[in-house]
Amino acid sequence: MDLRRSLAVRYYKNKRLSLGKSAKLAETNRLDFMDCLATEGAVVFDYNESDLQEELRLREVIWKIQFIEKLKFVELSPKKSRVLFLGSHTC
Repeated sequence: MDLRRSLAVRYYKNKRLSLGKSAKLAETNRLDFMDCLATEGAVVFDYNESDLQEELRLREVIWKIQFIEKLKFVELSPKKSRVLFLGSHTC
């Protein structure tokens, strides 16, 4: 491993540089640098359980908001109190 890549891995492991900046220092793209980190035994995504639960909760809230925004209500008939939901749910 060359010096720049070695320094980039060390700085990333010690949380002195972000993934993108470390990849730039190593003169490679992020995906290749992630592979390099994996071979060096470095953790690429460092989530503890509470961080992961919060991330999942926020994604669920965002999904619900996006889903509600896609709904369109159309009244079928003045005599019936039914509502037709138009739109499709996509992730």
